[in-house]
Amino acid sequence: MKIELNIFSFDLFFKEPFNTGAGIVDKKEGFLVKIKGPSGVTGFGEASLLPGFTRGSKKEITGQLIKLKNEFSDDHLKNIKDSGNFDTSGILKGEKLFPSVNFALDSAIIDLLRNIDGSGVQRILGTGVKEKGSVRVNALLKIGKDPDETLNEAVRLRSAGFNKIKLKVGRFDPSYEKKVIKELSAIFEGEKNLRFDANCGFDIREAIDFFCDLDPENIEYIEDPFPDPEMIPKFFSETGVPVAPDSLLLKISLKEIETLHGIGALIIKPSVIGGVDRITEFYNISRKLKIPMVFTSLFESGIGLTNIARISSVLDLYETFMGLDTLKFLKEDLLLHSPEIRGGKFLLNSSFKLENGLNKAIVKKII
Repeated sequence: MKIELNIFSFDLFFKEPFNTGAGIVDKKEGFLVKIKGPSGVTGFGEASLLPGFTRGSKKEITGQLIKLKNEFSDDHLKNIKDSGNFDTSGILKGEKLFPSVNFALDSAIIDLLRNIDGSGVQRILGTGVKEKGSVRVNALLKIGKDPDETLNEAVRLRSAGFNKIKLKVGRFDPSYEKKVIKELSAIFEGEKNLRFDANCGFDIREAIDFFCDLDPENIEYIEDPFPDPEMIPKFFSETGVPVAPDSLLLKISLKEIETLHGIGALIIKPSVIGGVDRITEFYNISRKLKIPMVFTSLFESGIGLTNIARISSVLDLYETFMGLDTLKFLKEDLLLHSPEIRGGKFLLNSSFKLENGLNKAIVKKII
């Protein structure tokens, strides 16, 4: 199987400056990995870069991608296809792939195999579950300075078919945010329809004080409430609100996940966590603990989001709402026709090939 690997870079600008928790940014940088197989069949993967989340500098990631171009061979691909062994993190001699590079490579391989013979995701992941036509997603809503504007947007999202909503907290006065949240609870009524994300912005006392005033019956979880994962059991015991580690996953071993009381979900950003092998480790833990594994976006383009949605669709996670409603924050996409979210679902077109819709004006070939 003769292959060719190419690397492209791109910048996608936000509609308005975005606070990542590690600072305010106006654009999202990234890379595309393109693998060209027999008869010109291609597969694409995306490495998403965002300050405060991505491991490795842009220069380091660029250097690693160039090495990957030179060292990834037909034999590597054949071994993956024949054996199903997807441990590609050590594919470069003497160094481990950065998580963003690892996921870009793995998803490009999956996309390529999917386009060659239809095997793709389910065969590689070994689930036996066929790729579904859609993935359920939560809506992402920012609490703004104008409460009426925030509530009106919530009503619009509810009417559009979103049953679950995620809110960023810890950016305004706590009493103001809690007042808005209590009104939002009436719009998204029902058990566990609210998710929160604090980007580690609270300390343990602030987090407890904030959530003690809210009804835990309406809350599914809070992502990264504070920087110290050892405080999760104390927080949960005092508030009744489960914690969903996101960036905190990088501070917790797989064994600790099993023993830390109060973890209610695992948040998986593939460009932060790594490739298929690493995702599978977290998937197995989530199954063992019977808690959701929620894929969320690092503001990937439509290419990255489609690859993430395809993977989530075959991991028997259909009852889980994913965090993939992020394209709306970007001015443009790498795809000429962006993936559609309708009725609270990320729609997947089984016959769509990513290269067919690539916006070539945005990407720049590196090698």
